Amino acid sequence: MRFAPCHSLLLLFLMVCLAPRSFAQTGAITGIVTDPAGAVLPGVMIAVTNTGTNAERTFVTDERGAYNVVLLPVGTYRIRAELAGFKTAVAEDIKLSVDDRLRINLSLAAGDVVERLVVTVSAPLVQSESSSVGNLIDNQKVVELPLNGRQFESLSQLVPGSVSAAPASGLRFRGGFNAAGARETANSNILDGLDNNDPAVNNFTLRPILDAIQEMKILTSTYSAEFGRGGGAQVTVSTKSGTNEWHGSVWEFLRNDKLDARDFFNRKEDGPKPPLRRNQFGGTLGGPIIHDRTFFFLAYEGVRRRQQFTSLQQVPTEAFWKGDFSALSVTTPLKDPENPANPPFPGNIIPQNRIHPIARKILQNGSFPLPTPGLAFPNNYLAVNPYPNDVNQYSGRIDHRLSGSNTLFARYGLTKDALVTPCSGNGQTACVPGYPHNDVTRAQSLSLVDTHIFSPKLITEIRAGFNRQLQSRIALRSGENDISSQLGIPASHDPKDFGHPMIVITGLSPIGDRGYQNRAGTTVQMAGSLNYTAGPHAIRTGVDFRRIMFYAGSNTRETLRFSGTWTGNAFADFLLGFPSQTTRDPSDSFQYHVVDSYNWFVQDDYIVSNRLTLNMGLRYEYNTPDIEKQDRLAQLNVVTFKYELAGRNGASRALYNPDKNNFAPRFGFALRPDGTSKTVVRGGYGIFYDLAIVGNNLFFVRTGPPFQQPETFDAGTSPGALTLSNPFSSPRRASSPIFDSPSIHPNFRQAYIQQWNLGYQRQLPQNTLVEASYVGSKGTRLVRTVDINQAFPYPGLSQPPVQLRRPLPNYGAVNVLQSSGSSIYHGLLGRIQRRFSSGLSFLASYTYSHAIDDSSGGNVAQDARNLKDDRGSADFDARQRLVLSYVYELPFGPGKKFGNEWSPVLKNILGGWEISGITAFQSGRPIFVQLSPSNQNSNTGSTRDRPNAGFYTDFGDFQPGPAPVIQNRTDKTVYMDPNAFSVPPRGSFGNAPRNYFNGPGINNLDLMLGKNFRREGVNIQFRTEFFNAFNHPILNQPNRNPDSKSFGTITSTLMDNREIQFGLKVTY
Repeated sequence: MRFAPCHSLLLLFLMVCLAPRSFAQTGAITGIVTDPAGAVLPGVMIAVTNTGTNAERTFVTDERGAYNVVLLPVGTYRIRAELAGFKTAVAEDIKLSVDDRLRINLSLAAGDVVERLVVTVSAPLVQSESSSVGNLIDNQKVVELPLNGRQFESLSQLVPGSVSAAPASGLRFRGGFNAAGARETANSNILDGLDNNDPAVNNFTLRPILDAIQEMKILTSTYSAEFGRGGGAQVTVSTKSGTNEWHGSVWEFLRNDKLDARDFFNRKEDGPKPPLRRNQFGGTLGGPIIHDRTFFFLAYEGVRRRQQFTSLQQVPTEAFWKGDFSALSVTTPLKDPENPANPPFPGNIIPQNRIHPIARKILQNGSFPLPTPGLAFPNNYLAVNPYPNDVNQYSGRIDHRLSGSNTLFARYGLTKDALVTPCSGNGQTACVPGYPHNDVTRAQSLSLVDTHIFSPKLITEIRAGFNRQLQSRIALRSGENDISSQLGIPASHDPKDFGHPMIVITGLSPIGDRGYQNRAGTTVQMAGSLNYTAGPHAIRTGVDFRRIMFYAGSNTRETLRFSGTWTGNAFADFLLGFPSQTTRDPSDSFQYHVVDSYNWFVQDDYIVSNRLTLNMGLRYEYNTPDIEKQDRLAQLNVVTFKYELAGRNGASRALYNPDKNNFAPRFGFALRPDGTSKTVVRGGYGIFYDLAIVGNNLFFVRTGPPFQQPETFDAGTSPGALTLSNPFSSPRRASSPIFDSPSIHPNFRQAYIQQWNLGYQRQLPQNTLVEASYVGSKGTRLVRTVDINQAFPYPGLSQPPVQLRRPLPNYGAVNVLQSSGSSIYHGLLGRIQRRFSSGLSFLASYTYSHAIDDSSGGNVAQDARNLKDDRGSADFDARQRLVLSYVYELPFGPGKKFGNEWSPVLKNILGGWEISGITAFQSGRPIFVQLSPSNQNSNTGSTRDRPNAGFYTDFGDFQPGPAPVIQNRTDKTVYMDPNAFSVPPRGSFGNAPRNYFNGPGINNLDLMLGKNFRREGVNIQFRTEFFNAFNHPILNQPNRNPDSKSFGTITSTLMDNREIQFGLKVTY
């Protein structure tokens, strides 16, 4: 039967357009009510009241004496139990967090119902009703722990099984992390119940303001069927809502280079530290609009960073400007390329009438600065480049109770980030000044959630929203002056392309503006779900539709290269106007990609008995093949070996087939051996599908001609074939029928991850929890890229041309996006956690694990025909990791153990002190030892050639030789011994395994010291934060190319040296 996803979605949506909890942004309270003899009591009226908003939900216990109140917003609750002939029991201060299923059992005493009996019941620390593995980060940790940059994603490092992304990962500096052996791109971010994933890189779209976060929960294994989209962590963040009480805060944090330690590799003799001024400030305000009915919460945060970097650059001397190269007459006599005999210029001076008019304009335009006085060529110019950054974040939320059975909330967030980068390269700060560009990011997120209670047993929820992140990089001069036309150099006349052409002169620093670049990722989401309680069954079912849109492209700046081909000096070639090579891209690279995602799930949490709960679920996911709006896709079909254009001659619009078999069963159990909520044994298994990344994965394949055709022009052997006034001469265009064809396999499939776990939790006295778990996962059909047209190796010094040895000699590289990767992970996880009481809370997380794969995301294949050779430790593998986080209010002052009877002066001096911190110890990450990409030692077209390892020939076949990692070294920066490796014979592959050696580990402490001045309803906090407090150099990976002179040497740090931040915060 033909599958019709749209019709199926409509039918399901109509069925359940009545709606469970929105991706676990809510929680549930369940329990059993008994009499003094322990007999269950049916018919007890249970009222659960949110103490912040006075919203009340009721339930009547069934024949088992059980109640189950679901879809409760995060907050603090009061539970009231009433039955004729018994005193009314009231349990106060029950804190419900994201995705909690709290078991609160109550016992009623005989008496009059008008009598109230307040029972002491605290929310259990153990998750006695769920098999999922995860960790809650409550509001206190969110706002009190020292977080560099006040970025919420840093909190992911506190969770067992979590580790920051590998040093080479593109997400490392965007808060990326790996959970339970999954890739960092396999995580799913959920903000207030709706999608918060950027389609470009699958990281969060909107970073919520720290003080607007109520709490966050990170689930890492066997979560329920309502979660999908990724097989890594599910990061759910709930924002604060207003209550009947007015509350808010204001803050200011500042950093200054004078407070920071010098970088480990930046010696005093290298000059002063780069100046830095950073201010982070903002405020929140929340309260009632209509008492008990409508509430609001607003937040704003701004960042102002002023920083500048200095570097030595190479610019032409004043004499060179005038054509005077007499200082080089001995070493570099200038040849006259327009004279057939190529005589040298007299005196090594180019006559003024021979200097090209456009070259003269470029010099007069100030494109090249004059050298700094006192500095000699080549490093003759001290460049000072400002690096300013302005960020403004806004967030607003409204919660409204339409009636006793219907509630609605809406939240909107907006971030505007404007960064001026001084150079044309991404994040580059060392260059000739004068060519800055704007990096502008605009992120938005909207959540709308409507909850309707038809009865205590039937509740529905409708969710809708979108998220969007727009990034543009554009030269500051874009749209103002058509510089290329003013200079007389042919270029685009589109105002957004205005800017200085790139001029690359050998021996000098390049100059020129960056080309225009833009990308926008948008996800529109609609979802509905239903929650029905049928005796011991809590059934949830729902549908979820997402349209994922991604628009991106760039206009490459025209580039003119001068190499000294004609005169013997590159700058002299420039003065004469003779480039050796030029490039441009007149094609339109901008594309608009669309993927539709259809999802359905059903989940049943079945309370078999007072000792056992089963979690059973099934999820189905269908993601349509990625298409381009105007069908501007082309590739080589690697099954039929025909070149295809999207939507033409029988080819599909996506050029790969749909994947419709993605069923994901989930099963788990929670066993309470003693029948209480203090001890639980939990376990589970599930299948979880990964959504291929539209930006990083799908966008960069199917990009062959005729839709993208960059042009290269070579001057050849004739001077004047290319000139500054005619740099793109058609006869000199380099043309070849050979071209690369980035493709996707026609049978590309959605990756899936199998997860399993078995764990033990025990609640101890003093609000303490201990947990030990085994967690495993196996990735199948993971995304990887393989060049199927890699040339066959040919040992020997003399070899046939690469192109002739390719299986398809009419094509260059054919890098195919495949679903052929695999992974395996085993981990032992430990956790000790104390809920805040008596001024202390802490979380200790330990992980002992091993993550193995054959690709961690990119192309690592040395030999495309032997992919098993790539299997080894994952790039992100960290064998051991221990993280301690804590918040401690010193026991001095009013309300504390010591100091209640002290004088007011002594109370103010010694009271109110607070310490918090994060301490992390981690073993080193794998080092992928390979030859320099430019080496091409195997001569197969591969840039992933590996060396031979001198101490073994194959796994298990060890031979004597120098140890690759130097032990007991006195110089911390000399890490590996180059004598342990050798370059293989020409035309052969090396035998060094992938990721066999580990780099330096991590030993870091971030510390906060705070002083609180508490008055009625107001707290003023002064805080000092020390990041890398002990100033340990956290070293980066060493140079990993054995054919490089600097192999094995570490030249940078992974984390900054000590940084100090001051803060002032007022809460009320």
